[in-house]
Amino acid sequence: MLESLYLNLAQHDALSDAEKALLAEAMTFERHFAVGQDIVASGARPAYSTLILDGLAARYKVLESGGRQFTSLQVPGDFVDLHAFLLKTMDHGIVAMSPCHVMFADHSRLRAITEEAPHLTRLLWLDTLVDGAIHREWIVAMGRRSKTSHLAHLLCELFVRLQVVQRTNGMSFHLPLSQAELADVLGLSVVHMNRVIGALRKVGVVNWDGDNPGLAQAPGNRRVRSDLSQPDEGAAVASQQGRKALRHILRGNPRRRAALRRRAAPETFIEFLFLSHPPRLEPLW
Repeated sequence: MLESLYLNLAQHDALSDAEKALLAEAMTFERHFAVGQDIVASGARPAYSTLILDGLAARYKVLESGGRQFTSLQVPGDFVDLHAFLLKTMDHGIVAMSPCHVMFADHSRLRAITEEAPHLTRLLWLDTLVDGAIHREWIVAMGRRSKTSHLAHLLCELFVRLQVVQRTNGMSFHLPLSQAELADVLGLSVVHMNRVIGALRKVGVVNWDGDNPGLAQAPGNRRVRSDLSQPDEGAAVASQQGRKALRHILRGNPRRRAALRRRAAPETFIEFLFLSHPPRLEPLW
């Protein structure tokens, strides 16, 4: 049941059977959450940290005006509030974006891990540092990237994170977000979000069927489509010519984008840029 957590931590360093047993013992109970239900409420003081086993969740803040901003997306294998072990009071909420299955790790048992298992402690600490690195990428994207580039990078990030925990189908993945929810991720209006998706469609980077985007990639000129089980899941396709097109998009060059929309082949290549080489632990002194 904890395989996604083991896979997530093992990308940084090997987990021993004893460490896996400690993590399993820390889990006290499990629960299912419906779409839109808060997994952890803002202002709460949880006595446990929450692990996503299945589904998609998001951290969010709500302004006094009622505006909502998502600050991260959480996938299987993520501890969504491991920092609450030390910070105690949650300064944001965590909501289920799809049906979610979670388990809860009691803070007293996490404290025992920090006292008895230094290697596992460093792995969990590193996991929170990787979260911080992803947050910095989100801040840069929000402030300095074009919105087309921002969305392209987000799709790349999510693919790699889901690939680590074996939640991709070939080179495709399922993302159960509506355009309105994705607009809250990128800080856009729904109308602007639709235009950004349209810009990626025009160069063939992604097909967006209904509210569920899908993504696929393969080398060479061979057209690729995943064997997807649901008809509303899309897939992107790949070509050598598309590599050049997407590189310019990711660089956020506005003058080149207009020309590329006219010249780009319908098949385009996605380069996965995030977490391709996850950090590994150095040995203790």
